[in-house]
Amino acid sequence: MHLFRLLGAALFLAAPIFPAAAQTCPPLYAKDFDRDGIVVTNGTYREVGGLAVLPSGKIILTVTQSAVKEGDPDQHAAIYESTDGGDTWSFIQDIDPPSMAESSWWMPSYDPAADRLWFIGMFNKNNVREIPYNDRDATSKKVVAIGWPRLQYSDDEGQTLTVLPPGYANYQPTAADNRNPFGGLHKLAWFPPGTTRVRNGWLYAPYAKRGKVLWGKTWDDSEAFILKFPLNATDALDKIEFLPDGNYGMTAPNLLPDGSSAAGGDSNEEPAFDFFDDGRIYGVFRTDAGYLAEFRISADEQSITTGWAQREDGAAGRPVPHPRATPWVKNTGNGKWLLGVHNNTYKDLGAGRNTYWIYTGEESPTVPGKIIWNKGPKAIVAQMNITRRMQGPAPIEVGDDYLFVMNDKHPDHDDDVRVFKFPKDHILCD
Repeated sequence: MHLFRLLGAALFLAAPIFPAAAQTCPPLYAKDFDRDGIVVTNGTYREVGGLAVLPSGKIILTVTQSAVKEGDPDQHAAIYESTDGGDTWSFIQDIDPPSMAESSWWMPSYDPAADRLWFIGMFNKNNVREIPYNDRDATSKKVVAIGWPRLQYSDDEGQTLTVLPPGYANYQPTAADNRNPFGGLHKLAWFPPGTTRVRNGWLYAPYAKRGKVLWGKTWDDSEAFILKFPLNATDALDKIEFLPDGNYGMTAPNLLPDGSSAAGGDSNEEPAFDFFDDGRIYGVFRTDAGYLAEFRISADEQSITTGWAQREDGAAGRPVPHPRATPWVKNTGNGKWLLGVHNNTYKDLGAGRNTYWIYTGEESPTVPGKIIWNKGPKAIVAQMNITRRMQGPAPIEVGDDYLFVMNDKHPDHDDDVRVFKFPKDHILCD
């Protein structure tokens, strides 16, 4: 009896009967777009560009907007600011006012080395109002993705703007440009709502180009790029670089991770990216194949790999379901990454942008530079009417919160831009 008691006590001390409790994550409740968001602006057409946080704590937000409709000649971008962590917002000024040629898709980016706030966007310098089709004698009157990259900067937190000469980047046409109905004379391209990055004196921005314009298709024959500008050069617009290789953009593969066929489709656009600490780039872009494509660029920017974003490691990993607009990724700085997508069961690229989902992931132990999105999806914002579309860029950090900003695209053309806050530990907890 005494031996049994001694052995039992020893076993109890050496190995607890119950395993250690798993981490309990705080609940992450999805918010209602209409009831829970902080309104920044409202109007006929509103579309978020991007966010930047300044050393003073001020938050800068850009919005492409129109008093008439998307694609109207008065379409332009505006700058809004918040000085209280995103709780209230005020209008600063227009970027290229409505009286000028159409100016769209502007995004802010702060350069700490120069203490300068940059804005990058598209400028329809020739005020082209119709786009011909490649395959029939007709034109499209919806002009929303035409123009040349344009840079402006501010040394007083957006109160005044200076246009970088010569006013736009008139670069040599790429392969996609040469396929468009203008033969490269005009550029069919846009900066998808997202996040720019400043690194080693260069401004990096997501960029999408359209080639052929075919009847009955929305965003066909498109390619995904990253643009680079040297910010310390007065002639930066003449030194534009296109990643991955200058002439051809990124397109999706034709096979899924398990080897089954899933043609990438013609649409390869709206890229988003972030850097690893060592300079490598990981990014994603949307496709019309039903899945999210990814790309990985080496630190020296000399090699690139494209594939499908995966939810499991290994050759047979599950691909991430297709986002309908503006996917984004964010390196959170703690070994984890965030991914945001907008989707539901709609098949069309232009629809199904509701609900807003996030994933968390980590670098694959077997494929360097590849992020495995093993946690999620988690719904964070939704609307009761799923025909209303939502989109927005990666969040920014405000104290202990992540601040998300997004717009809806209302069927009745009554668009809102709204802000939502979530505690960072609620978002990142596994």
